[in-house]
Amino acid sequence: MMRDCILVWAPKWVGDVVMATAAFAALRRGLPEAHLGIVVAPRLAPLLEGSDWFDETILHDPQERGRGALLPLLRRIRNGGYRTAVLLPYSLRSAWLCWVAGVPRRIGYATQGRGLLLTDAVPAPREGGKVRPRYMGTVYTDLLRPLGIEPGPPAPVLGVTPAQEASARALLERRGALPGERFIGLAAGSSFGSSKRWPAPHFARAGKALAESLGLRCLILSAPGEEWVEEEIARWLGKDA
Repeated sequence: MMRDCILVWAPKWVGDVVMATAAFAALRRGLPEAHLGIVVAPRLAPLLEGSDWFDETILHDPQERGRGALLPLLRRIRNGGYRTAVLLPYSLRSAWLCWVAGVPRRIGYATQGRGLLLTDAVPAPREGGKVRPRYMGTVYTDLLRPLGIEPGPPAPVLGVTPAQEASARALLERRGALPGERFIGLAAGSSFGSSKRWPAPHFARAGKALAESLGLRCLILSAPGEEWVEEEIARWLGKDA
């Protein structure tokens, strides 16, 4: 009996990949014998290293254009024998690339005029002529229904490798955390800038309220280049930082 080969096209942002982990886990539970592959950006692949959902990881930077970047990707998909693609992004590009690669069944939301490129064009819930905002975990798990999979709770699930755990321990030690200490993590940065970033005073007030109610201290987390956000929140937090 031929093994099912299913390709998942991952979102291109960190938060969206985290929200999609419920769909990844549900797909593996629903099709335990299938060969599952994923197309994911290199910078996001470490998010999946601690989990065993996928048999093959295909690295592809969505910012790369041109034949030099796309031909190896198309060749990899074709050679993988994938019969079904589950396209989590709304993009026209992901549907077009799977169509060009010859994947027979292509499941995704019918957005951005890509319906003709999909064999299973799932209608996106709309409100006032626009796609209705929904919890992204549900958005992604709902795409499994054409495969006969009832996804279950859409809560994120993340695994951790020993190396990642060691790196986290080292970070906590540098921040002065005690062994076994529980804390409140405030991740305040955003690559989109201030339009997607909660103001520092709001983070500080929320952190203080949580610290007082739970008896824990706050630990502010930031990415390289976002240290100034961390410093600003720390000023507002004062002694609770």
